[in-house]
Amino acid sequence: MKEQTCAFCASGIEPGTGTMYVKNDGSILWFCSRKCRVSMVDFKRNPRKLKWTERYEQKILTGGRSRRQEEAGNSSSCLIFHFFFFYC
Repeated sequence: MKEQTCAFCASGIEPGTGTMYVKNDGSILWFCSRKCRVSMVDFKRNPRKLKWTERYEQKILTGGRSRRQEEAGNSSSCLIFHFFFFYC
């Protein structure tokens, strides 16, 4: 059995522990504790804003921007520059 990761805090879940939550659309969410399940399902909290989650640490290490945002930001600014350069 493979090790799952928590859908809220991104910590590892050992086989035989944790909670599997199945939504009405059929998607499956794994939670390591009741604290994570209640925070996500009931309170709809953002894990990147809570210091005790590993997703908060990922946000701090990347400076608040994901790789996709950095790539999109660089390419879109170049396109705007080229557009401005050619049509002014």
